[in-house]
Amino acid sequence: MPDVEAFSRLFAPSKPSARRCGYNLSMKIVQLDIQGFRSLKNVSWRPGDLNVVIGPNGSGKSNLLRMLEMISAAAQGRLSRYVQDEGGMSAIVWDGQATDVVFQANFVPVQLSDIVPKYHVILLM
Repeated sequence: MPDVEAFSRLFAPSKPSARRCGYNLSMKIVQLDIQGFRSLKNVSWRPGDLNVVIGPNGSGKSNLLRMLEMISAAAQGRLSRYVQDEGGMSAIVWDGQATDVVFQANFVPVQLSDIVPKYHVILLM
């Protein structure tokens, strides 16, 4: 059985985060590789500016969202709590059989102007 505390320490913030220092830093995932997380045995994803996730039941759509949630929890120093809330390591590993979850996420900083939608609305009456 994997050690949840050891897994959590890998993502514990060792320095104050930018947000805690008063900066509002947004990051964008440019590539995400996942191995052994729930139904995602070996997945690589390069998200674009707008992503639509479709697929048949059981294909991993919800688990992709759960992985993003786990990355967010890890970045906030709450990974141990996330794993506990999900039912422990055996509940989040692929097919209940994998010994660990491996993911690599490549990020780039984004400016607010990059993420604010650029829509024009015209109201006709």
